[in-house]
Amino acid sequence: MINIGNLTLTHKPIIVVPFKDSDVTVVNNVHIIELRIDMFKNMTSIHNTFTTAKSKYGLPIIATFRAPYEGGLRIVSEEERFYTITNIIDICDAVDIEINAPIAKQTIDITHEYKKTSIASFHNFNSTPDIKELEHTFSKGKALGAQIIKIAVMPNNSADLRTITAFTINHCNDDIVTIAMGKLGRASRILLHQIGSLFTFAAIDTVSAPGQMSVDELNKFFI
Repeated sequence: MINIGNLTLTHKPIIVVPFKDSDVTVVNNVHIIELRIDMFKNMTSIHNTFTTAKSKYGLPIIATFRAPYEGGLRIVSEEERFYTITNIIDICDAVDIEINAPIAKQTIDITHEYKKTSIASFHNFNSTPDIKELEHTFSKGKALGAQIIKIAVMPNNSADLRTITAFTINHCNDDIVTIAMGKLGRASRILLHQIGSLFTFAAIDTVSAPGQMSVDELNKFFI
């Protein structure tokens, strides 16, 4: 059993919504907020943005400063990314860092020091690796000490969908999040969450990955 903030991730469904600093909206039927620092317009008031979001929504917050090599929108040094994360770690509930990031281990370690939940992630926006490579990625994330392993891939055919589905079933008790992106993967945002993925992502104003449904669309299947 694992938590993000005061939310236990065995409760179904669990919907995560990505936000940037300029998003202002009413949040209904959402369980977790992901603040995408790499999407922020104002990088001088990051701490204030997190504080405001915590006060406004009262929901668990995942802090993500995504690297450009895995879909992030801002180019900064790894040192700056780590410094930024350490400055807001006291007011978030979880931190997402790429498994292949040079700062992965130190980010996960400091996340645990602050008794927050660590998420180690991998994103492939072009294809779906085979099962052997997915297993290697999973093992690498676990070796870093991450509590949750998140893997997002791009399916190009039905075989790719079977691959990510089989991987999810194999690890349904291992605290994973799995996503198949793009138009072909839209249905997986419902299915994978039902068969082992801890949570799924939806959009209100900010779409953070191809094929992401809106909260309203997703909730048609969950409510």
